[in-house]
Amino acid sequence: MDHETNDEIAYIEGGRKYYLLRTRDVAPRSPEYPDDTTYRISTIPGRTNQSGEVVTNGWLGTTGDVAEYADGEYDSYEAALAAIPDGFDRDGLRAGGSAQSNRMAAKQRQYEGRVKQLFNNWTRKMDQQRGF
Repeated sequence: MDHETNDEIAYIEGGRKYYLLRTRDVAPRSPEYPDDTTYRISTIPGRTNQSGEVVTNGWLGTTGDVAEYADGEYDSYEAALAAIPDGFDRDGLRAGGSAQSNRMAAKQRQYEGRVKQLFNNWTRKMDQQRGF
């Protein structure tokens, strides 16, 4: 069963928007900017990690050693890409990349996978309680 939120349906019906999301490694011994930062472009806006509120500009929350920020809503992928500061390439890595940036991106993918798994488990449990 496909579970789309009302926000996702609205974005689909209203035309595609692009959201610039920034991730920072805020661990005590993390490297300094820009090596502690990655950017990604998404078609789904960022949500705060506590209330789940959609935010297009501002802090989304910090979980563990990873802080997330929303850095704008754009009408095109190219416009979102142009908003990434100089020195970052299309993959969100500092020019030339670094092991630290790659490690942080892997850590972020692992975190997102866990959040998705928890959400799917919760949704399945709620469906079972409602008799679906």
